[in-house]
Order: sequence, then structure tokens, then C-alpha cells
Amino acid sequence: VKPDMSSYEAYGKPENLTASCTNSSITLTWTNPVASSNKAYVDTFRVRLTDSRGNVVALSDTTKNTITINKLLYNNTYTATVTNNKPSSKPSTSTSTDTIASQAKLAAPKNVKAKSGTNKITLSWSKVKGADGYRIYMYDEAKGKYVRYKTVTGTKCTVTGIIGDKDYKFRVAAVVYNSSTRKYDAGKASSPVTARCA
Repeated sequence: VKPDMSSYEAYGKPENLTASCTNSSITLTWTNPVASSNKAYVDTFRVRLTDSRGNVVALSDTTKNTITINKLLYNNTYTATVTNNKPSSKPSTSTSTDTIASQAKLAAPKNVKAKSGTNKITLSWSKVKGADGYRIYMYDEAKGKYVRYKTVTGTKCTVTGIIGDKDYKFRVAAVVYNSSTRKYDAGKASSPVTARCA
């Protein structure tokens, strides 16, 4: 467990992050050094929990200084990150970049590869810094454009129901969770990759 640097330094970064565990849950607690001196707004903390393979297993926003994450696997190692994400109303002196603007700067995934199998194609790519997940787009010939296929948290996705003797095109974009809309906002999509089912 390690404290994270805040993107909004004016609002105070979480400190003294501690974790207590049971067989299937983790309770995180932290402090905000400027909370007592700034009563005009309420901080919103972004809590992210990843497993040993780097997969995001929990992502939540809270205005409290503690959170319990349940339904975890026993004897697994998890990394918790807490960021002072976005206050409910920003002080007028703030010059911090807002969340949506920073999301647009997500880099396109690199090393996107497509491996053909029997009636399936497995896509893989390199991890993108700051991403909460990845969105896969598949080209739709009838519509003449790429359409959303699936959103995953890892760096691999298997596309099923594929038929042979036909080329399939895919693109992958990193996404970040938007607590305001409760949806994922996508960054720049990768270059297309093409695969034909075996």
C-alpha cells in the first residue's frame, strides 16, 4: 500500500494511507492535511485497487476518508491507490486541469496484436499509464465504421463468434472512469489491426 500524489495539489493529497484486511475484504483509511482549513468544499477521493497482475478489481469515488472493498480473493496481493480526484465545488483560486481534459490525453495503446484461433480472435496490447480499462472497437462493414465491441480491465480480449474466410479489423482505446457521468471516457484509439479466423 502506497500513498499517491494528488492531481489537485491545492485540495490536499491523501496521506497516512493504511489498510486492514480480513479473508475477503480490505478497509482503507487515509487523512487529508487541508480538510480542516477548507470548509467551503468537500473532497472526492478516487480509490483504485489492482491485483498482482495489474488488473483493476475495484474503482470507486467517496467523500469519506475510509472505504471497505469486499469480495476479494483470499491470500492474494493487492495494491491500493487513493487520489484526491475532484472536489464537489472548486475554490476560485484553483488552476488545476479538470478531469475530462486530462482524460483526452490518454495515449493510444501500443503493440496491439491479433492472434487467430478457431472461431475466435485474441487481441493483446501494452498497458497505458493512467488507464482504468480498455475499449475494443470492431469494424462493421454494413455501417462503414468501427463500433464498440467490449470494455475490459486487462490488456487482452478474446472476440468470439468469428467466421473464416473474412478479414476482421480492430482498434483499441484506453479508457478512464468519469465519476460525474458514471461512464468510461475513451482516449485516442490505436492503429487498426487485421486478423482472419483460422
